[in-house]
Amino acid sequence: MFDTLLVYRVDRFSRRLRDLTTLLDDLDETGVVFGSATEPFDTSTAVGRILVQMLHRVAVDGLLIVAQPAEELLPALAHAGPAGRCAREWPC
Repeated sequence: MFDTLLVYRVDRFSRRLRDLTTLLDDLDETGVVFGSATEPFDTSTAVGRILVQMLHRVAVDGLLIVAQPAEELLPALAHAGPAGRCAREWPC
């Protein structure tokens, strides 16, 4: 069996905080150590588990912050037509 689960980043392991905590609990029960290649923390301590949860929350919220402005721009881009020009009339 495996004794260590190594991921590149915590947000690549799970997208939901609830799933992350459940998976970490399952790993603890089976004796598997969880680690990240790019984020140093120790999940065997309470502080380490809180750090993992905070890193996860910041990463997921960061994706939402980036995606929100993009969603707001889509209608404007659709109206602009090809190559950023107005599809209906000039000047826009």
